[in-house]
Amino acid sequence: MGGDIGRYVPPYAHGEDSLFFETFNRNERSLSTDLSTRAGRAVFEDLVRASDAMYSNLRGDVPAKMRIRYDDLKHLNPAIVCCSLTGFGMTGPRAAEPGYDYILQGLAGWMSLTGDPDGPPTKSVSPWGPRRRNRRAARRGILTGLR
Repeated sequence: MGGDIGRYVPPYAHGEDSLFFETFNRNERSLSTDLSTRAGRAVFEDLVRASDAMYSNLRGDVPAKMRIRYDDLKHLNPAIVCCSLTGFGMTGPRAAEPGYDYILQGLAGWMSLTGDPDGPPTKSVSPWGPRRRNRRAARRGILTGLR
């Protein structure tokens, strides 16, 4: 769970200020637009013109399909910094595969260390990779690009 819906997940600090939301999304706001429509694309392009950075967390093949890579956006804002986090990169044989947490845990062998010793591999309860570490790395990369 994330995005604006996460604002209402207990426990709360003050009124409706969800500690869950503040942990992962402090000072973030969400906007939903359909980039496949002319009107949605226009809203997105207006945001690109006024923004410093564009971040996506999609399969590696999706940014090209959605036309949200730097090469697709530089005519709107040559200074924009684009960052795409993917499970398996944007090129190569696995670029079109999703990088969900349980997939990465299994590929790394982490699931063999959790659960019943005589049972099947078990997903760790805690998100293993995609959440905080990757977002922190993306934030650092974006800030470096903005220098």
